[in-house]
Amino acid sequence: MRNPALATAAGRSAAVAVGLLLTLATTPGTAHAATTAQPFAWQAEAAGLTEAQTTWLRSEVGTYLEELGGTQVALNEIDLDGAGSVLVALPGEAQPRDFTSPAAEPAAAADRCLNAPWYTGYFCAYRGTHYTGTRIDMWDCGRVMYIPRDWGAGSWINNQSKGMRGYMYDDNGTTIYTTPGARSYHATANWGPVGSMIPC
Repeated sequence: MRNPALATAAGRSAAVAVGLLLTLATTPGTAHAATTAQPFAWQAEAAGLTEAQTTWLRSEVGTYLEELGGTQVALNEIDLDGAGSVLVALPGEAQPRDFTSPAAEPAAAADRCLNAPWYTGYFCAYRGTHYTGTRIDMWDCGRVMYIPRDWGAGSWINNQSKGMRGYMYDDNGTTIYTTPGARSYHATANWGPVGSMIPC
């Protein structure tokens, strides 16, 4: 036969456990917050970004991930499977930021083509004219790299090894432009017809 005292104690223990679970589920900063935390939120907080800036960056990075693939490795950076990287610039800022910096106000991310030593082995594609805005850095000569569909007027710098050329293709894979050998550049290029390219 069941012991009433034990049954009462068990009931109290169950009630305490349920109460504790309810408290954890509804208390800010506990398990609930952990499940809804956004990737790289600390980088946005350290940089003092507004909620609107952070939301915009997350959306823009998500769009590039969906279109180009790769892996997000920072608040505004995507690794394109070891062949290149996308660095997203905030609206109104000429260059992407380096959010991995511990500084409260991150500096612009290092640009391996603009104001860089010659022949660094990179081809840099810029969304904006005059080498501004979101940038795709490419370095793998054997890889086809895709250009986002909504890019139009932009620019590029071929800073590959001396004499190396970049090859641009339309959506059908037809070569539509071959760059001059490195080091070469174009401040007012048109990405509209370009579907993909091989950087060297």
